[in-house]
Formats: sequence, structure tokens, C-alpha cells
Amino acid sequence: MKQRGLDALPAVHIPKHILLLVVEVNGGHISWKNASNLLQEDPQLLKLVEEAWKKQAFSVIRDYESLQRYIPKEGLSDTTGADNQAGILESYKDSLKELTVAYQTPFLGDAPIFFYKRLLSAEASVKMTTSTLYAKVMPVVQSSGTGKSRMLTELGKMVFTLPVCLRAPSDTGYPLSDKAVYEYFTELGYNVNHDLDMKAHIYLASFIAAANQEMLRVLETAQGKSKLDARGLLDYWHERMEGGREPGFRSKFFDGVVGKARTMNQEVYDRYAEKIIEDFQHKGGKSGKGRGWANYIQTAELRTEEEREEIGHIAQRRAPKEFASSVYQIHASEATEALTEFISRQKLGEGKGGVCVIYFDEAHRLGKSYWILVRLIGAQAQRLPMWYVFMGTRTGFRLFNPAPTDTASLRLREQLAHLLFPHIGMGFDQGMVHGQGGTERVTMGELWGLEHICRYGRPLWRAQYESRKQLSILERSEMKTKRTEQSEETELMDSLVSSAGLKLTGGEGFVMEANDHVLAVVSQRICLDPVLNNAEGINLADRGVAHHMRILTGYSRTDPTFYTASPSEPMLALAAFKIMYDKDEHVKGILTTLAKQLCSGGLIEKGLVGELCSRILLVLARDAVVREKRWSWHEAARPVGLLEMLEQLLGRDWGGKDQGRFEEEFGDASVNFTHWIKTRGALPVKPDVKLLANLWARGAALQCSFNQVSIDHLIVCYHGRTGSSAVFEPALLSGVVVQVKNQKEGDGSIEREIRPMGLPPDGTPPRAYLSLVLELGTDRVHSSTKRD
Repeated sequence: MKQRGLDALPAVHIPKHILLLVVEVNGGHISWKNASNLLQEDPQLLKLVEEAWKKQAFSVIRDYESLQRYIPKEGLSDTTGADNQAGILESYKDSLKELTVAYQTPFLGDAPIFFYKRLLSAEASVKMTTSTLYAKVMPVVQSSGTGKSRMLTELGKMVFTLPVCLRAPSDTGYPLSDKAVYEYFTELGYNVNHDLDMKAHIYLASFIAAANQEMLRVLETAQGKSKLDARGLLDYWHERMEGGREPGFRSKFFDGVVGKARTMNQEVYDRYAEKIIEDFQHKGGKSGKGRGWANYIQTAELRTEEEREEIGHIAQRRAPKEFASSVYQIHASEATEALTEFISRQKLGEGKGGVCVIYFDEAHRLGKSYWILVRLIGAQAQRLPMWYVFMGTRTGFRLFNPAPTDTASLRLREQLAHLLFPHIGMGFDQGMVHGQGGTERVTMGELWGLEHICRYGRPLWRAQYESRKQLSILERSEMKTKRTEQSEETELMDSLVSSAGLKLTGGEGFVMEANDHVLAVVSQRICLDPVLNNAEGINLADRGVAHHMRILTGYSRTDPTFYTASPSEPMLALAAFKIMYDKDEHVKGILTTLAKQLCSGGLIEKGLVGELCSRILLVLARDAVVREKRWSWHEAARPVGLLEMLEQLLGRDWGGKDQGRFEEEFGDASVNFTHWIKTRGALPVKPDVKLLANLWARGAALQCSFNQVSIDHLIVCYHGRTGSSAVFEPALLSGVVVQVKNQKEGDGSIEREIRPMGLPPDGTPPRAYLSLVLELGTDRVHSSTKRD
């Protein structure tokens, strides 16, 4: 089964791993980062990769000079012939298939609807009040894989959208690059030195005008030719721009936009230069300074482009907003008015329409052009229902207030124009929330299986799993030798977890001395947060969201503070486990960096040190059982015996004279947590078994909030069979409640105070629970067993 439009994709969409594979099949190795740098820094190499793809012959890449240091001499042979070239080609096609299928996975959740409603609310607010909104811009900021692009794609089924992807053609990822636009903005970026650049204003205004004109032309032509109503016209546009209905349509559209924008650039530049001259000559008699500029203009006669540009820069630096407004009004204003008027006439029905959206994916590539573009958008009449969305992973607060050059006076800070706060709500755990998962009448094997794990967290995991599974079934049907489902599941887990691990480390190999890498890995397992009261802690959080899978959870409305977290994602916890035990020295190195650089350096919130240490000790104790059983990391989510974990934590015969009683009560008890999660508030006074069932299903243990009485941790345990075919019975759940003390003197009263908080009251058949007191700062020994 071929994916629609796959074979007709432009040859320029060549991912970085083509370069990696060329090196690999010749016996060499090049890192993902180095491959990326080579393609970005060497346009000739990128061109060769594109030509190789067109010709399906890769020896020209192999022989390229800058790659020789990555390929051993013995690897340079004619073996990069038909077989290896076919392997490279097939690997690329497989990756492209996977991306296409993953992006077409049915969308779950209401994120597009909530975003649409926020746009409508903002539009109504602008029209009803005296707004201080700087520009009709809605940033969308969140970590990778959370569904930003897909949310806007789904929005395009409700309103007219114009998607622009600034991804580099050589980058992997989906949606694919809009190459013509990427090259236009990249060419501009090379020449932009600051956000007051005159040419950049004109280039960007021309792009806005050209995009609006082309979109209007296409819509009017389609409606007139095919007699489409509003709904039909929206479907026509969306299916071709984002649905793959007519391969090549989107590339051809943007070729036209960029061609028209290039033509406009010189026209707008000439007209604005003349306007500046007229303005200065008109004001020349009013002041000595004005007469001076008039004399300069008359003397120089503005015969060269450089002289006109100098005059433009001087005027533009004096009043950047007015300058941007003039450039916008010359051309972009008319095109925007015409497009929005046409779209406003299209009656899409209830729950549709009302606004038009132009959105930029990979918006970080705009660089300094971002503020120029926002300044131009600010010149748009606020009565027009045209909104611009910029999507990215950078949290920087400076992106959400006007540039300092646009601030006339510090004493007007409170009344300054502002941008809307970023939209960060993408949805989470959608595979479980929307009925595709549950904990009733499933087997234990299903609960630790890959399909179940992928239902939690960001939508990326579910989409990748379903796309690869679909392709795997297709491949199996075409193979002469049948593969078992178990081998396919193992291969699939290898691929997905390795991919998740690379995302944790920002696409690089794990470095145990690197703060970013260690924080990313450890956070997924024991809940760590960077401090926000020093610059490096803030940078850690920012880089964590941008490159290391932390989730952005909010912004302060009173100061430039943002908040992040590493919420419960079993897939990332499994990837972190794999990284921790990939090499023998990793655990020691990770703990050393955590203690000496992150904790001692004041870069992470330690909370109560005892609780942090106990989380580390408990998760490492469970890991030790997995390691002792010689299970591979594929089986890290399987339940292990509670008593086995306690033996790793406390040593043999830890129960002393009561060891037999512990074995009697907990001999059949198992634990399965791979990571910790924090509660925001106190546990319910009368919890039900659903809390325990949900924790077991996602393989998590609880770190209780500061206001929780009696206990600090809750670990779920299961009294029953945990083999892969055993049916999961929530009634067999109980728990381990943990109280942590970190003080020199022992506290014998803790035993009497600890209560089974979070465990359901009697009513179902009672199950034994374990109360565990960890006194980390004392050498006192005491233990006891009670029957409740």
C-alpha cells in the first residue's frame, strides 16, 4: 500500500541520515550533529546530496573531500555500488514512509478546538476593547513531539490557513521543508545584522503581500472553475496544502510566492526610497536639521542604491514602528485586505471560520527577522481577522514582548503594547484519555508491552508506534520468510526507544559529564527541576524544552519566569533506563555529575535532600533486581518482587527476626515502577483503587506534595501472579508507604505516626501494605511488623 503522494515528493527533501548511511556503508562513522553541521555549512555538499537523490547514485557523496576524515581509506572502494546504493535508497524511503504514515495517524483530543476558541476569543477582545495588543500574533511554544504542527494542520479543517515550514531541506522531520521559502528567508538571514534592517523590512513585507496575493488567486480560481461552496473551497485548499491530494501543488504555490516577492522587493524599495526623499524635502524648511538632510539629498542626488539605503536607515532608526508601518502600507496592506475580505465572504457554518491564519513552523529559523516580521504584522489593521502563528520550542520571554527598540519611554512600561502569551496546551496521554487504553481486563504482558507504553505522554509515541506497526505488517505480507510478532515487537522497541533516547540527548551521543544530558535522563526517572533564580538554571530549563524533551507548563504574568517539568512518560523513562545502563560507567558518572555539578552548583531544586536521595535509592534498588535477573532493557518495565527490591536496598535478612513474617505477607508482592511522579496536592482522604491501578498501569511511583501528612512516597505493589498471560486484577493492589527522615537522631515515634495514605479503605478484600521508614541521617536500627 503506497502512501498518497509519497513517490512524487520533491527530490530536495533529503534527510541527514542519507549522509550518515553513505559514510556507514563505507566503513566509517559520522555523528548526527556533524552531519547536520556539514550540510548547513557547505551548500555544495547539500547540492551533491540532492543530485545523488535524483540520480540514485551516491558515489559522488562518498568521494566528497570534507567526508574523507569520516571514512577509512580501506572503506573507499567500489563497494558503494548497486547493493549499497539500494540500501541507502530503501532506508531513506522507509524513513519517509514512516514520517508520512505517522503524521496521518488519526488525531486524538480537542487541542485544535481549544486553540481555535482561543483565537476567536482574542479576535473578539481586539474588536470590543481598546486593545494594547502589539500585533495579531499567537506564539505556540512547546517541546518536541507534543503535536504543535499537527494541531495547526487540524485547525486547517476549520479555518483557512496558510502553512509555512522553515525546516531545512536536509533535515529530517515532518512536515517537510518548503524549500523555496526556506531559501528566501535563509538568503535574507545572511544579510540581517539587526532588527532595524531596512532591506529586511522590505523583503518580509513583499513576502506577506506575495503570499496573500497568491492564496487569493488560487482560491478565486478554484471557486470559479469548480463552482465550490465555502466548505468545498476549504477542503480543496487544505487537502492540497496539507493533505497530499495533489503532489507538487504546495511546492508550485510557494515557488510562485517567492518569485513574486523577489519581483516586488525592488519595486517596494524604489517607492519607499522616493517616499523618504519627499518626506525629508517636505520637512526641510522646518528645522536646521531638516534643511541639512535636504541639502544632503540634493547634493548626493541619490544616484546609487547605497546612498538611498543610508537615508532609509537613518529614517528607520528614528521611528522603527512608523518605518515598518510605511513599508507595510505600500504593498502588504492592500493584499491582506483583499484576501481577508474574500475569506470573510465564505460562510463555513457553525464552529468554522471567523479568522484566517498564516503559521510558521520551525519559526526559530527566522532569527533576527522574527521581530521585523512581527513589527510589520503590527501595522495590519486590527479589524482584519488575519492572525499569524509562530511555532517553536524556545521559551525565551523576550519573544513575547515588543523589541526594546520599539519602546519609547521606560515610564510607560505598564501601558506598553504586548503580544499574547504563548499557547502551550497540546494535550497529553491522549491515547489513554480518549478510550484507546485502560487497566480493566488486560494481561500483565499487555501492561508492560510497547503498545501500552506508547499510549502515555506526548502523541509522538503513539503516532510512531502505529505507523511503524502498519509498515511492519505491510513488509511481513511481502516477505517470503515470515517473522514472528515477538521479533517484530523487539525490533520495534529497539527503534522507538533508541529514537526517544536520542531526543533526550538532543540528537547527540550521551555524555555523562554534560549537565543538559544528565538532567534530561535523571529527570525522567526521579523528578528534577532546574532552579529559576540564576541564569544558568534558567538556561538549563530553556535548553531542556528546546532540545531535551522537558515540557513547558506555564509563564508568570508578573515577571519573566517560565515553568517546566518532566511529566510521567513511560517511553522516556525506558529510554533513560537504557542510557543509564548502556555502559558500566554511566550510573556512577551520572550520579557524580548530579551531585557535584547540578546539586552543588545550585542548578536544580533539591527540595528536601532526604526525599531526593530516597527516590534515587529506591529506583536504583529496583533497577538492580532487573540487572541481577540479566533481563535486557526491553524488559525493564516488567514487575519485580518487592522483597527482592528491599534486599537490594537493605541487604540480606533485612527483616531480622521478623523476616519470615515479611515473606509470609509479601512473598507474592511485586512492584513495577520505572520512574517517579510528583503530586500537586495532598492525596484524597478516601481514595479508591483507581489511583493505584493508574499508577501501576503507567509504571510510576508517587512523590507526595509538601503538604501531605504522614508519608512522603507511595509505591504500588501487586499481590498476585505477574506473568505475561496473567489477567490484571485491580483488587489485588496494595502499596508501600514511605516516610523519609534526614536527621542525626533517630525518631522512634515515626512508626506510630505513619498511615496508609493513598490506599483504599477496607471494603474490598484487605491486602497487606508495607510501611517503610528511611532514616538516612542516623545509624540507629529498628524495625517491626504489624498486622492491620
